[in-house]
Amino acid sequence: MLGIVGMDWPLVTGVIYLLNTLFAIIVIFFERRNPTATLAWLMVLFFLPLVGFVLYLFLGQNYTRQRLFTLKAKDDATLRSIFEEQHRRFLESQHRFSNPEAERYRDVILALLRRNRAFLTEGNRVEIYTDGSELFDALFAAIRDARHHIHLEYFIVNNDELGREVVHALAAKAAEGLEVRLLFDALGTRAGGGSRAAFRELTDAGGRIGVFFPSVYRINYRNHRKIAVIDGRIGFIGGFNIGDEYLGRGPLGYWRDTAVKITGQAAKMLQLRFFLDWNFTTGE
Repeated sequence: MLGIVGMDWPLVTGVIYLLNTLFAIIVIFFERRNPTATLAWLMVLFFLPLVGFVLYLFLGQNYTRQRLFTLKAKDDATLRSIFEEQHRRFLESQHRFSNPEAERYRDVILALLRRNRAFLTEGNRVEIYTDGSELFDALFAAIRDARHHIHLEYFIVNNDELGREVVHALAAKAAEGLEVRLLFDALGTRAGGGSRAAFRELTDAGGRIGVFFPSVYRINYRNHRKIAVIDGRIGFIGGFNIGDEYLGRGPLGYWRDTAVKITGQAAKMLQLRFFLDWNFTTGE
């Protein structure tokens, strides 16, 4: 108490305001293209000194956002060329469906293609999973049957029983000479107890890992995708991450989620998304 009473409060207050001014300049510099965000963060800074800057570090916009969205623009340009030809054929009513029943949904398909760049593929087989045990049984079976490559991309890969089982299965295929790549988000996986050391078995066997956005001090701009692609012909996508809780072994009990297994040309669209994210993360 004596130390606190004896503090030079005018000096402390001056330092705080000096730091706040410096932080405000930083915000203005990084937010200069967004006046609304700049004003909002300046108010937070001056009404919540120091605390406001800590919030900005975790939630604010910075060079990471600029890099992410610059690369997203490049990705969009790459994807645009893929969809333009199919879009033109739909507009000119030249596309003929392999399944005549699909003709009923031509307008919906065109809307999805135009608005979401949801490229139409045909002749796929889709299996739906709402139970984690069934889903991961199917994923492990696909991994065991892989012949050329395995690409996995998940927000969370926990260092628990299921996570270690996945890493072990991937390492076994990498040891066989397959190309195995595992991409995970740094924050999601670190929160689940995962670290680079948890994947050593895989990397020692010749597999590769990619750590999306290594900074764990920012909670936004994370990669929440859950994608698996086997040999470019089988794909999995949905809400399940890799962790025991998704098998119902966590404190929340039974976990109900949804995922699909896709066999056919649509798996190549998941492959494309994986490539874009892998290249962004690793610089390849």
